[in-house]
Amino acid sequence: MADEGAASGLTCLLAGRGDPDRLRAGRRRQRARRLAARRHLTEQGRGEEAERLRRFGPNLDGSIARA
Repeated sequence: MADEGAASGLTCLLAGRGDPDRLRAGRRRQRARRLAARRHLTEQGRGEEAERLRRFGPNLDGSIARA
């Protein structure tokens, strides 16, 4: 999740350039990373954090956002 902020920034840049294929690919990678992170948290018995990540996503620093 460390590079989630970079991926988000790249997504915004691509959106501004009008590159929809690369934009969609970037979004798919972000979703895959979040799913893997949620799965990892759940396997560690950290279900509340996994649910927060699902609902609110990550902060730019990679931490899990709160409501």
